[in-house]
Amino acid sequence: MNARVFAAVLYLGLVSSATPAAPTVKVHRWEPMDYPPLARLARVEGKVSITARLKQEEHSSEYRVDTYEATGQPMLKEAALKNLRGWWFYCDDCKSPEDKTFQVTYEFRFDEECMESQCFMRSSTFQSDRVLVKASALEVVTTDSKQ
Repeated sequence: MNARVFAAVLYLGLVSSATPAAPTVKVHRWEPMDYPPLARLARVEGKVSITARLKQEEHSSEYRVDTYEATGQPMLKEAALKNLRGWWFYCDDCKSPEDKTFQVTYEFRFDEECMESQCFMRSSTFQSDRVLVKASALEVVTTDSKQ
């Protein structure tokens, strides 16, 4: 019985090591974005998850968004999709020009100070498969002209 279990484990190990890893799609260029103005005024926060199908550009090794599936807050979703359509992707280990997929989550949120005052400053950062879009309170700096 132990010999059969050992043989099965050995076989599964050989099969899994013989299966090549799926090609990795990477972001070549992403576009920073501002908080959507209407969502900012309405104080809408939330996440938008997008699975994009990427199509290779003709005569190029780069990929662009072709179609997508998205879930999340409707007021934020359109802004996220518009932003993602401006991104460029590449795939170093792709051997065929077939379509690829890429998943990303946009997170829209306000700083604590922004919840009690006007939100003017906006920023976005991208890391791996996540975009953080933040609205912050405007820092007012005053100078004393009598000095």
